[in-house]
Formats: sequence, C-alpha cells, structure tokens
Amino acid sequence: MPVPARIIPTAPARQENSLLAAANLVLGLLIAGCGSDGRAPAAPTQVATPPTPAPPVPPPVVTPPDPAPVPTGPLIAEVAPGGRLEGAHVCAGTRDTFAEGRLVGIEMLGPAILAELASPAFAIDYVNDNSFGTDFNGFGGSSYAPGDRRTAPSRAYAGSYFAVYGVGADQTDEFELYRNSERRLRFATFGRTSNPGTLCFFSAGAVSDTSILADGSYAFAGMADGLLVASGVNRRLFGSTAKAVLDANGKTLLVTIDLVARDQAFGEFLDRPATSVGQVSARFPYSRSALGTVPLSGPDGATGSIRGGFYKGSLGAGFVFALEYPNGDRIFGAAGLDLEY
Repeated sequence: MPVPARIIPTAPARQENSLLAAANLVLGLLIAGCGSDGRAPAAPTQVATPPTPAPPVPPPVVTPPDPAPVPTGPLIAEVAPGGRLEGAHVCAGTRDTFAEGRLVGIEMLGPAILAELASPAFAIDYVNDNSFGTDFNGFGGSSYAPGDRRTAPSRAYAGSYFAVYGVGADQTDEFELYRNSERRLRFATFGRTSNPGTLCFFSAGAVSDTSILADGSYAFAGMADGLLVASGVNRRLFGSTAKAVLDANGKTLLVTIDLVARDQAFGEFLDRPATSVGQVSARFPYSRSALGTVPLSGPDGATGSIRGGFYKGSLGAGFVFALEYPNGDRIFGAAGLDLEY
C-alpha cells in the first residue's frame, strides 16, 4: 500500500501560528485583569493615614516663691522673734498732756483697772527685731515697726521706746518694753503702753500651762515700774524692788514690792533721786496652773488688787497691781521677776 507523502508546513503557516499564539496571550491577560463577570476591578480602597499626634504641651514652669524671711532678733523673756509673750495689764483712763509729740503728764479719770476679760488678758506678738504688736483682751491693739523706734525719754527703756504719731500733736501712741537696761531679767519683762485717753502697764513672758515647782520653798526677785499720781503730780515707780516666796508645800505665794518714786515721770526719771513710798504685799493661793487676782494692801491704808502669773514653767513670774489711798491718791504698775536658783 502506498505511504502518503509527509506535508511540511510552509513559512507563512508558521507565521500565522505565532500571531495566533500572541493574540491568545493578550486576551488571557485581559480576562485575568477582570472579575469573574468580566468587569474591570474596583479601585483599591484608600486606607486613611492617622494624623501625627501633636507633641505634648509641657507643664507651665512654676517659679517657687522666695522663702519667707526668718525672723531675727534677741530673745525677750526667752521668747524668740516670731513668738508671743503673754501676761496681764492694768489700765487707767486719763486726761493727757503732750509736749513735742510725747506724753509728759496725765490726770487719772478714775481708778486703774486690772483687766480680766480674756485669757491671756494681754499679749505681745514679737514679729521681728524691733517689730511688735499688742493684743488687749483678744481685741487687738497697736503695731510698732522699726521705723517707730525713737530716742527713749529715759535710759531705763533705751533702745526699746516706740512712738507712733497721730494726726495731731496730742495723738501719740507710745510703747516701752523693758530690755534689761538696769537689772537683768531672763524670764519676764514689763513695760508701758499708752494712747490718748488711756495708759497701761503690763507684765509678760513665755507662758506655760503648768508650774514645775511641786515641792519646797522658792524665791523670786525682780523689779517694778508704775505711776504714783498724788495731788496732781506724777511720779515714776521704775526700779522698785519686787520679791516673791513660794511655799509649794503650803501652796501659797507671798509677793512684796518695795516702792520707790521719782520725779519727771515721763522724762529722764533715773536722774532724779528715788524716795521710798512703802511696801505693798499680797498672798496668792498656789495651784501650779494659775495665780489669778487677790487683794493687795499698801502703806497708809492703801488697798487694791494684784494679778499674777508664772512664765516659762515658773522660772519667771509677772504681776500687775493697782492701789488707792483713802485721800484719793493712786498707784498702778507692773513687775517682772525671775526664779533665784
């Protein structure tokens, strides 16, 4: 049987086959780029880029305030600047005489009164060196700054006399605080304060609630200041000797003040001779916590009252007193004492 001749494709046929293969490839690529339904794919969803967070706001810079200045100054009755002295006061209503802005004389309008309206009845806020504030019966008082310190009328209060001048020549507010110019007192002090129509003497110290003296006998010694107003004449009692004897077992405290008086009561009275006025005395019941007010007897039938208290656990003591004579003459003042040991 004859064998059919082998047919060899010609060059054009091979070219047609190549073109057909290329067309099929392009069609496949187009179909692959469409969905299953032949539609063009949706554009890709854009994912939002989160915003870059703002940098945190730094906290405001707070400049700390300057520290409060530390009060400075010497101890007064063992109280440091920034502390408070407490005690008692005795006051009289007055008709005043002024000269060159200073008090030079008084006329008492009635008996002196020992204030007992509050506890403490009197206090001094020791703000800073040569800066003080007074408080009477919890109602406040006057303030005295370094600029109010003046030359003292008497060296008895050298360096510690203050005067606040008012609108008139007779409106001066004065303050004298004893600072050991004569006899040294460590645990107590005393002084005078006055404003138009009123003059007071005070005692003060570092008050503690309870006395440390529980058994035995103890002696105190110090000095007093005050006024004797007799027949219209003012005489100063500064330098009077004050003593006290405590019988802790017998629970009594005996106080005596040997009064001396000097002329020129609101001037340099230390240059005037001291004359004896006599002795005043009183006896307190002793309870270790307070002394209170008791009757006071004086010379020539003078009678009155005295109020006292202990300072610094009874290392010091202070008293204010007032007396009246049968003829109407009057005495009032204050004393500060230290325990003798």
